[in-house]
Order: sequence, then C-alpha cells, then structure tokens
Amino acid sequence: AKSLEKQIRAEGPSSGLVKGAAEPGDDAPAGMLIVSPDLRVRFANRTYLQSMLHEPEEVLGWKIQDVMPAEGLEDWARSLLGQSDPAASCCFNAFIRVGLAGERPVHITMARIAPQQGEDRVLVVVEDLLQNCSLRSDLPVKGYAC
Repeated sequence: AKSLEKQIRAEGPSSGLVKGAAEPGDDAPAGMLIVSPDLRVRFANRTYLQSMLHEPEEVLGWKIQDVMPAEGLEDWARSLLGQSDPAASCCFNAFIRVGLAGERPVHITMARIAPQQGEDRVLVVVEDLLQNCSLRSDLPVKGYAC
C-alpha cells in the first residue's frame, strides 16, 4: 500500500491526476448508490449525483424508486435482500429519466454487500451515465452518506 501511495504521488502531476489525487472519488467510473433494507438511498457517489443532475439532499434518505425510476429496480433490490447467498447479485439494462433531458439507456449492476449494524445493504452501480469520459477506476470512492 505504501509503495502504491508513493507511486500515485510521484505520477500525479505528470499524469494529470493532481485534482484526482486530492479527491479520489471524483474519478469513479460509474454512478454508485448504497441502499438500505428499507430501500432508501444511504450513499451516492459524486459521479451519480453529477450524471443524474441531483444534489445530495435530493437523493439521500429517499426511496430508490423515487431517486432512480427504472423498471424492476425495486423488485430486484428486494429479491437480493431476501436471498440467503451473502454475495447475491444481478445485472440488467434499463432506461432512466435524467431531469428534463429525457431517458438514457444504462446498465445496472446490483449486489448484496456486507451488513452494517446487522442489516444487509445493496450496492447499485449505474454504468454509462457519462458519455466520452475516461475515468480511473483504481481509486477509492468518495461520496455522500447519511
């Protein structure tokens, strides 16, 4: 880890990662949400918020279906939370509405993740929200959580 940290610091200025080194989550390649068992959004990364034209207060604490209306999304989340497999996951294509810009096709991957305070959660990854971007995927994710 220390070796990788040194390498990132050394390469940062030369590879255009100066901003990314200060705020690694800004370069997440996809929109990410973490949903609690009551299907409320508890985390949203910056990529998701920017792509969907939302502010954190428009997402955090809201039901997933209200934040990202996509057919079957809520049913899939409930299904994952109800399975006995701790690593249950699924993926599907959907259309989501983005503000007044209309609908966009996305690829959604959902996975049940480790419990927090005894409750399972669902990680929702929304790909292809940003067009023509080359984002780094090897950095930690920074976002907003409540």
